Amino acid sequence: MYSSNRVKSNQLITFVVCLCLWLAISTSAFAQSIDPAVLTDYQTKITTVTQLEDKAKHVLQCVETQQAVISQRTNSLEITLGKLIQKQQKQQESMTVKEAQISEQKKLMATEAKKLKELKNEKNRLEAKKRQEKRDIEHCKKQWWTINKTCEWASEFGKLIGLIDNVDADLATANKKFTGAESRYNKTRDEFNAIKSAFTNTSREARKTNKAIDESEQAISNLKGQSSVLMEHIHSSNELIENCNETLANASAVNNDEAKRRTVRQIHRNSEQLQAIIDASPNKINQAISLLAHQGANCS
Repeated sequence: MYSSNRVKSNQLITFVVCLCLWLAISTSAFAQSIDPAVLTDYQTKITTVTQLEDKAKHVLQCVETQQAVISQRTNSLEITLGKLIQKQQKQQESMTVKEAQISEQKKLMATEAKKLKELKNEKNRLEAKKRQEKRDIEHCKKQWWTINKTCEWASEFGKLIGLIDNVDADLATANKKFTGAESRYNKTRDEFNAIKSAFTNTSREARKTNKAIDESEQAISNLKGQSSVLMEHIHSSNELIENCNETLANASAVNNDEAKRRTVRQIHRNSEQLQAIIDASPNKINQAISLLAHQGANCS
């Protein structure tokens, strides 16, 4: 019985020792199982991502330069817009003054025109009466009982001539006043139209400048978006490269099998992340370059 139990115990010990040896050999083999091709591919990816990061940094510099250029242009446009708005205000004030002058001059011209019309009507009335008086005198002279001179003395013909002369003098004065009022009205109206035309041009320039400012601000916003994308991309790439280089250094520095296994797994994870960046980088970089080209900037 004792001998049988001892045999079984020895068999168990032998099994455990063999198992430990097998695990040790397997672990050692696993630790040495990093394929050189995998490491080469890993290093190649690190190099590629580093190059892409450098290119992204260059494009980011172009984006920031273009942003500064457009910001400066926007500031200049805003100064121009401010001057145009001030000019508009002055022109608007001038138009208001001219409109008031036109209104007053129009009233004055209407008053002078009314006086002129009344004097013309008065002259026409006196001329008609003069003609009638002349006919009456001629008729009087034809009567046998009248003396020529007495017909003229009895009429208002001479008085009418004096009245007509007075009206003619008043007409000359009234016509002069009306002409002067009309001239001043036309001059002020022309000045108003000139200011209005200038105001229209200024308003057009202000709208054009304001539109250019809006476009510049939109361009800056687009550039900021691309800048944010590139900075985030560069930051992520930089962190991953540092992590990858650290992992690569650990691959030869670790001295136990468990650490080596972790290193192998980390290399595979990093390799996947590197590939993801390699796949995404060209699109992000090209989008920024395309935006710069659209804005007339070159990033060679």
